[in-house]
Amino acid sequence: MRQRLGSTHPNQEETRAGGSLLLCLVHAGLQVNASPFWSILISGYRTRGIGMNLRQQIIPMALRAVAPDGDTEPVRALEVGCMFAENEGLSTYHIARCVRQRPGSAFISIEYDADHAQSAQVMLRRMDPGLDHCVDLRVGHSLVELPPALEALGQVDFALLDGGAHPEVCLQEFELVLNHLSERGLVLVDDLQALAPSVMYPAARPFGKGTLILPVLILRDYASTRDQYRSRNLAPGTTDGTPDSTLVNRLVASGIADRPSGVAYATISMHGHSMLVIGRQPVVDRLLASLPAGQSVSMVNRVRSALRVLIRPADPVTVVRSA
Repeated sequence: MRQRLGSTHPNQEETRAGGSLLLCLVHAGLQVNASPFWSILISGYRTRGIGMNLRQQIIPMALRAVAPDGDTEPVRALEVGCMFAENEGLSTYHIARCVRQRPGSAFISIEYDADHAQSAQVMLRRMDPGLDHCVDLRVGHSLVELPPALEALGQVDFALLDGGAHPEVCLQEFELVLNHLSERGLVLVDDLQALAPSVMYPAARPFGKGTLILPVLILRDYASTRDQYRSRNLAPGTTDGTPDSTLVNRLVASGIADRPSGVAYATISMHGHSMLVIGRQPVVDRLLASLPAGQSVSMVNRVRSALRVLIRPADPVTVVRSA
């Protein structure tokens, strides 16, 4: 396990759960009006400790979607922001276990905080002796460490982005990883719930670490389908009312419709904790299909933009429906 010296990241801050219902209301409206893509919206009451359960469930499920049980093909995995406390999730542990089961696999974990990196090492050794040897742990700033890490991996089959919460840093991490995403690859962006302003970033972050990632994906989808739908609201028999937004024109001219391309995505939110899932459509679909029977799910169909909802009665959930 390789380790480089680092210091406390200025953007490492406690994620504040809450606001998931607002997230669902806003996001559902954006999906229906501007973006034909799959999405899961699960909004529930905040319960102490429950939020981390979502992470504990989704990470192993996402790994199985990429590398199904019985499949021994090597997995190239990447993590930004390692685990450092059991009640904060066990992401590094789950990814390392997956990698160990597949000879030839590689796993690089990038962490800014040297103390967090040391805690991860201690936890791995305690939980499963020898598992720490499955992780190439690199301590440093994500934007410095990601390029060489991605070059070493070549392509990425699984990536978890859970580092600092500066929106543009998160967006650049996502862009870098997406350029190396394999055909079966998945990216998880953690903490999509609203984050309160902080000293380091006093502006609002309505989608947490995805505050810039999610709008870029939505705008990409709108730009790519704009010509098909922009005439839908015209006055009968006329061209009056054709939308011609200067901002949208600039976005289209920038080529945003071409990048990122060929990806589907979904948001999952439960008990105040939300995650964003991005990958090729078949892989995203495989993850969604692996949700436990009866899991509360709302989907926006790519073609019909219709939500299908399954409710698990035992959970106090609020589901936002969109026609």
